[in-house]
Amino acid sequence: MKIRWLGAAGEVGRSCVEVNIDGRIFILDCGVKISGDGTYPDFSDVNISAIEAVIISHAHLDHCGYAPYLYSVGYNGPIYFTRPTLDLALLIQKDYIKVQELQGEKPPYYQEDIRKELNHAVTLNYEEKIYINGDISLTFYDAGHILGAAQICLDTPYGRLLYTGDIGSDVKTMNPVKKGIPSVDFLILESTYGMKNDIHPPTKEREKELIQIIKETKKKKGNVLIPVFALGRGQDIMMILKEAKEKGLISQPIYVEGMLLRANDIYDNYPDWLNKSMFNLFKHESPFNSPMFREVWNRKKIIQSSEPIIVVTTAGMMSGGPVIDYFKHWAPNKNNSLILVGYQVEDTFGRQILDGLREFKDEEGDMKKINCRVEWVEFSAHSDHSQLVDYVSSLDEPPKKVFLNHGDPKKLDELWGSIDKITECIVADPLVYYQLDGVLEAEIESKKVIYEELPPLESPFEVIFTTPQDKIIKDRSINLIVKSQNELLIAGYLDDSIVSFIVDVAKKGTKVKAIFRHITRPGNKKAFKILKSGGVEARVNRECHARFIVSDDREAMVSSADLTRDSFYDHFEAGIVTSDKKTINKLRDFFYKMWDQSIEGYIKN
Repeated sequence: MKIRWLGAAGEVGRSCVEVNIDGRIFILDCGVKISGDGTYPDFSDVNISAIEAVIISHAHLDHCGYAPYLYSVGYNGPIYFTRPTLDLALLIQKDYIKVQELQGEKPPYYQEDIRKELNHAVTLNYEEKIYINGDISLTFYDAGHILGAAQICLDTPYGRLLYTGDIGSDVKTMNPVKKGIPSVDFLILESTYGMKNDIHPPTKEREKELIQIIKETKKKKGNVLIPVFALGRGQDIMMILKEAKEKGLISQPIYVEGMLLRANDIYDNYPDWLNKSMFNLFKHESPFNSPMFREVWNRKKIIQSSEPIIVVTTAGMMSGGPVIDYFKHWAPNKNNSLILVGYQVEDTFGRQILDGLREFKDEEGDMKKINCRVEWVEFSAHSDHSQLVDYVSSLDEPPKKVFLNHGDPKKLDELWGSIDKITECIVADPLVYYQLDGVLEAEIESKKVIYEELPPLESPFEVIFTTPQDKIIKDRSINLIVKSQNELLIAGYLDDSIVSFIVDVAKKGTKVKAIFRHITRPGNKKAFKILKSGGVEARVNRECHARFIVSDDREAMVSSADLTRDSFYDHFEAGIVTSDKKTINKLRDFFYKMWDQSIEGYIKN
């Protein structure tokens, strides 16, 4: 059994994991990324005819938004959901292609593909076990994230694989995430809030902060705009506002608009999938249809309202939807408030505003000032760092391997540092197969690679290149290493392809120091262990993006290439080799400055 990431490795968005069991392929999630590079999962070398099943964890666009594409390219097999997830996914997917067409873009699939998906849909309840392909069974467990969200558990001949999808934390409308799932051999864990300082304040504190901002805005006779995700966050915010209004804490009219209204209709059909307090509210009426909420029939009139109001609408990251219309009219007024309440992905409009954007161009091409108050009161439906660590610790036995995905690089690296103290942890790389003994399929035994001995430089500075067809930078790197006699300094990414040369020169008396960017990948971790066991001083600095080698005061090389097997052979890279003493001394000084700010790496035995 092997797995690889077609999306969401080292990023948030386009979640998609390929599980290959003896040639049978199972796809876990199939989503869309709404900003940045790489909108869709990479199916370029996936044999569609070998796909046996598609399994969707929940209905957020980044987890289900690309699934109908598979039916457009010939997939004709089952797709598994919880029942609420199916209904919500159909809503999200139809809206997605509608938005694509309105923006003049070609959607990746059409309504007929969504119909094919529906015709092949199989729905399950939580903790209902079903055999989906011979000896492989599927069980969904409550993820505590949004309505119908599930953790995906596959029992296979090679062990139990658990994919968390997105797991929640104290979500107002949902039951808590199911923890302590037994006998997990391999775990795929989300890392959205993987930093140690990602700490969610108590829900009551966040609610109090939200209400206080609303009250302060009313005093200035301003309007409040709250962008929300249609699924999950929107319903949570509505319930917070409903409670505050019932207690007399706020008095402004509350308007609700956008896809949130259609999502509410689906929530109304599944009160027994919500937590007990929400279920009890449904005994009288749908809390989402409370007279406290007003539907928008004339947006222009609402925007021009003479009384202070609250508008709750989509999209949560301000990537489109009605929120843009409200914001362009209300942003210039310093008395108004924009309250962001959810995670803001890199490069989205919401993230840009949080990062300090203070003017923008509207669809008419007019520049608009952002003078309004901007606040971020995050009501996350994701677990934070300590909760993720606690989740792993709650399992009856530590998994053999934990793979981290669905997070920004810094979040992944920091969470890795905590999880790897519990059991072996790997930060997933995109499109790389991992055998589920945790080893890269392409990884081979450490051994000295063949290299060409190069003559001395003909000039003080020489530009070098490498392409997928040659190995100039690799050869130059090894030459610098083996010819060092007194001091060898190396910074950047290393794997086990050249460390044997480094250990050899250290044994001959050369003073060697190495700085690793990180030791979260199997090849990096293996190289770090080899160097440390060989007596080489090695440290870790996640801020070290430089890649260079200093060999005595004789030569130095600065290169774009990582000192790793794939960079030597698979990429176009460039660098400069120098024998200029002044430049070499500058590089040495720079290295020691980084060295002093680096940490001792931790490797679990």
